Amino acid sequence: MKGKELKKVVKKSRVPNMPGIYLIFEKKNGKSNLVYVGRAGTLMNNGEFKRQGLNERITNRQSGLPRFKFFGHHLKRCDALNFRWFVTFTDYIRVIPSKAECDIMQAYFNEHGFLPKWNSSI
Repeated sequence: MKGKELKKVVKKSRVPNMPGIYLIFEKKNGKSNLVYVGRAGTLMNNGEFKRQGLNERITNRQSGLPRFKFFGHHLKRCDALNFRWFVTFTDYIRVIPSKAECDIMQAYFNEHGFLPKWNSSI
């Protein structure tokens, strides 16, 4: 996968450039497993967000690599990667992305006793 292809998929999928969380699932041998929980949007003390929204975050970098290279590397070892994203902060919904991310990570940890394999820490 090339960077322009990833950006086209994100654009075609209408991933908004808003604060929220995203989940990445790895499909392998007919099973789908959550491998990463991420967030987009950092809330500053003045109530404004800095950094990227969802579409920019998904196409940026992970583990020091451009995301298209990171995902391409992992696609060699599985059948597919599936993404789900959720806008968590609007005029009507006001969940800070880092809280939503922590809540999902806590639920995953409670069920499995460890974090999703691409999340190195929380």
